[in-house]
Amino acid sequence: MHLRRPGRCIGRQLVLIKLFVAGGQTTATQEPEENPQKWQNMIENNERGITINKALAWTMLVSVAGLIWWGGGTLASLQGAADRLTSALTETREMIMAESASSAQLEARVRALENSATRQDVRFDALSMSINELKQQARETNTLLRELAKRP
Repeated sequence: MHLRRPGRCIGRQLVLIKLFVAGGQTTATQEPEENPQKWQNMIENNERGITINKALAWTMLVSVAGLIWWGGGTLASLQGAADRLTSALTETREMIMAESASSAQLEARVRALENSATRQDVRFDALSMSINELKQQARETNTLLRELAKRP
């Protein structure tokens, strides 16, 4: 089975890379150190292009498919997390807006109560001054009455 991929132009020369999947077989128990010739035959570079072994091609294909599967799952979970964060952020904004409106109402109410308290303070001050004037007048009246009572 031959797979052709378009190459790139290096200088003036167009290089075509051909992937040829050879029908070689490997066992799962072989290690690269045991049979170096076997691993050298997995990828060859010759005048026809790059030739790779069937086992290596399947390993690469399964690895890429697994990577795509894992990446898709990760992307989906990240999108879900982003959606949850967006909804939480929206709820927080709404709560902040409600709190700021409530805070503005409370501030207006506090200002009204402060103004009312200031008016009451002015009234109490005026009342206190009136009471002090009455006390002073009562003292003066008592003093005059004592003086009149002492006169024969």
